[in-house]
Amino acid sequence: MAFLLLLLNQVPYFHKNNAAYRAARKRNDSLELLLINAIFDDIPVTLSLKSGKVYIGYVTAEGDTNTSERKQVRILPVLSGYRKTDTKELIITTNYAATIQKLQFKPPVPYDVVIPIAEIETARFHDEHLFQKFQREVE
Repeated sequence: MAFLLLLLNQVPYFHKNNAAYRAARKRNDSLELLLINAIFDDIPVTLSLKSGKVYIGYVTAEGDTNTSERKQVRILPVLSGYRKTDTKELIITTNYAATIQKLQFKPPVPYDVVIPIAEIETARFHDEHLFQKFQREVE
Protein backbone atom coordinates (compact mmCIF):
# COMPACT_ATOMS: atom_id res chain seq x y z
CA MET A 1 0.00 0.00 0.00
CA ALA A 2 2.81 2.44 0.86
CA PHE A 3 4.43 1.74 -2.51
CA LEU A 4 1.16 2.58 -4.30
CA LEU A 5 0.86 5.87 -2.39
CA LEU A 6 4.46 6.71 -3.28
CA LEU A 7 3.72 6.09 -6.97
CA LEU A 8 0.53 8.16 -6.85
CA ASN A 9 2.46 11.06 -5.32
CA GLN A 10 4.64 11.12 -8.45
CA VAL A 11 1.62 11.67 -10.72
CA PRO A 12 0.97 15.43 -11.08
CA TYR A 13 -2.70 15.09 -10.19
CA PHE A 14 -1.80 13.70 -6.77
CA HIS A 15 1.17 15.95 -6.16
CA LYS A 16 0.98 17.85 -2.85
CA ASN A 17 1.28 21.19 -4.67
CA ASN A 18 -1.47 20.51 -7.16
CA ALA A 19 -3.88 22.79 -5.26
CA ALA A 20 -1.63 25.75 -6.08
CA TYR A 21 -1.49 24.67 -9.72
CA ARG A 22 -5.28 24.33 -9.97
CA ALA A 23 -5.79 27.71 -8.29
CA ALA A 24 -3.35 29.39 -10.70
CA ARG A 25 -5.07 27.78 -13.69
CA LYS A 26 -8.45 28.94 -12.44
CA ARG A 27 -7.11 32.52 -12.16
CA ASN A 28 -5.36 32.16 -15.55
CA ASP A 29 -2.17 33.34 -13.80
CA SER A 30 0.57 32.62 -16.36
CA LEU A 31 3.41 33.80 -14.13
CA GLU A 32 2.29 31.62 -11.23
CA LEU A 33 1.91 28.62 -13.55
CA LEU A 34 5.45 29.16 -14.86
CA LEU A 35 6.82 29.38 -11.30
CA ILE A 36 4.93 26.27 -10.16
CA ASN A 37 6.12 24.28 -13.18
CA ALA A 38 9.68 25.48 -12.55
CA ILE A 39 9.46 24.02 -9.03
CA PHE A 40 7.75 20.76 -10.10
CA ASP A 41 10.17 20.10 -12.97
CA ASP A 42 13.31 21.63 -11.40
CA ILE A 43 13.78 24.03 -14.33
CA PRO A 44 15.68 27.30 -13.87
CA VAL A 45 13.94 30.56 -14.74
CA THR A 46 15.13 33.89 -16.09
CA LEU A 47 13.53 36.85 -14.33
CA SER A 48 14.05 40.30 -15.85
CA LEU A 49 13.22 43.10 -13.44
CA LYS A 50 11.93 46.60 -14.15
CA SER A 51 15.26 47.97 -12.90
CA GLY A 52 17.10 46.13 -15.69
CA LYS A 53 18.57 43.54 -13.30
CA VAL A 54 18.27 39.89 -14.40
CA TYR A 55 18.39 36.76 -12.25
CA ILE A 56 18.71 33.22 -13.58
CA GLY A 57 18.08 30.52 -11.02
CA TYR A 58 15.81 27.99 -9.38
CA VAL A 59 12.52 28.86 -7.69
CA THR A 60 12.87 27.67 -4.09
CA ALA A 61 9.58 28.59 -2.45
CA GLU A 62 6.03 27.67 -3.30
CA GLY A 63 3.25 30.20 -3.51
CA ASP A 64 0.65 30.39 -0.77
CA THR A 65 -2.49 28.55 -1.85
CA ASN A 66 -4.51 30.39 0.80
CA THR A 67 -4.09 33.77 -0.88
CA SER A 68 -5.20 34.73 -4.35
CA GLU A 69 -1.86 36.18 -5.46
CA ARG A 70 1.80 35.55 -4.82
CA LYS A 71 3.50 38.73 -3.63
CA GLN A 72 7.09 37.58 -4.07
CA VAL A 73 9.22 34.86 -5.54
CA ARG A 74 12.29 33.33 -3.92
CA ILE A 75 15.01 31.97 -6.19
CA LEU A 76 18.42 30.42 -5.72
CA PRO A 77 20.44 32.41 -8.26
CA VAL A 78 22.92 30.72 -10.57
CA LEU A 79 23.71 33.79 -12.68
CA SER A 80 22.78 37.46 -12.56
CA GLY A 81 23.39 40.54 -14.60
CA TYR A 82 21.50 43.32 -16.32
CA ARG A 83 19.97 44.29 -19.64
CA LYS A 84 21.50 47.16 -21.58
CA THR A 85 19.06 50.04 -21.65
CA ASP A 86 19.15 50.63 -25.41
CA THR A 87 19.42 47.09 -26.83
CA LYS A 88 18.08 44.97 -23.93
CA GLU A 89 21.09 42.69 -24.48
CA LEU A 90 21.72 40.50 -21.42
CA ILE A 91 25.09 41.06 -19.75
CA ILE A 92 26.02 38.44 -17.13
CA THR A 93 28.04 39.96 -14.29
CA THR A 94 27.86 37.34 -11.53
CA ASN A 95 28.23 33.56 -11.69
CA TYR A 96 27.03 32.44 -8.26
CA ALA A 97 27.60 28.74 -8.94
CA ALA A 98 31.24 29.22 -9.93
CA THR A 99 31.90 31.53 -6.99
CA ILE A 100 30.39 29.14 -4.45
CA GLN A 101 32.43 26.25 -5.91
CA LYS A 102 35.65 28.25 -5.43
CA LEU A 103 34.97 28.87 -1.74
CA GLN A 104 36.79 26.68 0.75
CA PHE A 105 33.60 26.48 2.82
CA LYS A 106 29.88 26.26 2.32
CA PRO A 107 28.05 29.52 3.08
CA PRO A 108 26.24 29.19 6.44
CA VAL A 109 22.92 30.42 5.03
CA PRO A 110 21.30 29.97 1.63
CA TYR A 111 21.80 32.89 -0.69
CA ASP A 112 18.27 32.94 -2.02
CA VAL A 113 17.02 36.20 -3.46
CA VAL A 114 13.47 37.35 -2.74
CA ILE A 115 11.96 39.39 -5.57
CA PRO A 116 8.62 41.22 -5.34
CA ILE A 117 6.29 40.04 -8.11
CA ALA A 118 5.51 43.70 -8.92
CA GLU A 119 9.17 44.19 -9.93
CA ILE A 120 9.20 41.38 -12.54
CA GLU A 121 8.98 42.62 -16.11
CA THR A 122 9.40 39.26 -17.88
CA ALA A 123 9.81 35.65 -16.80
CA ARG A 124 10.67 32.53 -18.78
CA PHE A 125 12.19 29.10 -18.40
CA HIS A 126 15.95 29.24 -18.81
CA ASP A 127 17.53 26.91 -21.38
CA GLU A 128 21.32 27.06 -20.98
CA HIS A 129 22.05 25.54 -24.41
CA LEU A 130 19.81 28.02 -26.20
CA PHE A 131 21.21 30.85 -24.07
CA GLN A 132 24.79 29.95 -25.05
CA LYS A 133 23.82 29.73 -28.73
CA PHE A 134 22.34 33.24 -28.65
CA GLN A 135 25.39 34.54 -26.77
CA ARG A 136 27.73 33.21 -29.51
CA GLU A 137 25.59 34.74 -32.28
CA VAL A 138 25.70 38.16 -30.60
CA GLU A 139 29.50 38.16 -30.33
